[in-house]
Amino acid sequence: IWADLTAIPSYVTYTVTGNDSAANMYSCNHKFFVFTIKSCHSAWNNSPCYGDDLMMGMRGDSLGATYLWWGPGGFTSTLHDPHIFPAVFSDSGLYHVVKTIAGVHDTDSTYVIIHPKPIMIVTDNSPLCTGMTDTLLLHVTPASPGETFLWTGPNAFTSTLSNPTVPNFISINAGIYTVVGISSFGCKDTGTVSAGLIPPPLPPVISGTPVYCYR
Repeated sequence: IWADLTAIPSYVTYTVTGNDSAANMYSCNHKFFVFTIKSCHSAWNNSPCYGDDLMMGMRGDSLGATYLWWGPGGFTSTLHDPHIFPAVFSDSGLYHVVKTIAGVHDTDSTYVIIHPKPIMIVTDNSPLCTGMTDTLLLHVTPASPGETFLWTGPNAFTSTLSNPTVPNFISINAGIYTVVGISSFGCKDTGTVSAGLIPPPLPPVISGTPVYCYR
């Protein structure tokens, strides 16, 4: 028994007939059976960053199909491509979907992971003193290893270091410095810090009672 299944539609029913192994000896008692080939489909999701849009869907679908999704937190949907916005950590977990077409059911599942965004603590050593040759020190504390950074700031400042510096800090360097952190999963977050200048303190006034020596 052989059938060419290289280009079948979404579902198809085949009837296969043949002779009983003892038919030549006793009778022509034919046997037959029917089998149904289900459509190829699979569930998918985009495993987004926290606060972004969680998207789910089906691959290899056909017209006329219906769907039933269910998952964590009592989630249910009858859409082909359901989504949850904004995504939170409790949305992580296993989502199931049943596809039904012409009374034939097929089930698949997809596991969702909600990735955290970089949580950055941005600091600097400002304010610095006017007229000095001080160096501005910028610092960001990454939340997890593998993060990358992009700093921008006044006077066309840019850097990809986590802790860049601005030597000879003067008035044209004062202003807002922004850093974009990108996690290993592509999640982004932004932090800012304001760097400024202050006048140097007045020189100290030295005073006291003079001491005289008598001879």
